[in-house]
Amino acid sequence: MKYTAEHFIPSEYDEQTIECIIDFQDQPVILSIYNGDDNLEDILVDVNKTMEDFEHLNKRGVRLITDELFDAYTKKSAITEEEFMEDIKLVSLYFTGDQEVEFTYEGNKELFGEHILTISLVEGHFEDGVAIDG
Repeated sequence: MKYTAEHFIPSEYDEQTIECIIDFQDQPVILSIYNGDDNLEDILVDVNKTMEDFEHLNKRGVRLITDELFDAYTKKSAITEEEFMEDIKLVSLYFTGDQEVEFTYEGNKELFGEHILTISLVEGHFEDGVAIDG
């Protein structure tokens, strides 16, 4: 599916952001676009390019989070890496322009608490490091 401006509605939270909700793995995922610089057409190119490879990028993102956080989050838990990965769910994609998109995840509350995990994809490559909020 090719995304156009018509797929998005204004965000309730920011007048310069538009968004739509997609279904992914039986979960809602928010696609947001920051359009403060009025370069919507360029960002839609990024959206469509990302969405063409979306499932693969998501798997890479979950793997990156697992590689970085598995040991720290499972010291007191006897779960496998596969179980850890299954607990990580994509919540949103935030397109900021300049070929950058933030992938935001959350996980099982018992394991992750209220932590939100964010990784950045810039020009098709994930940057090192996971931002942990919450």
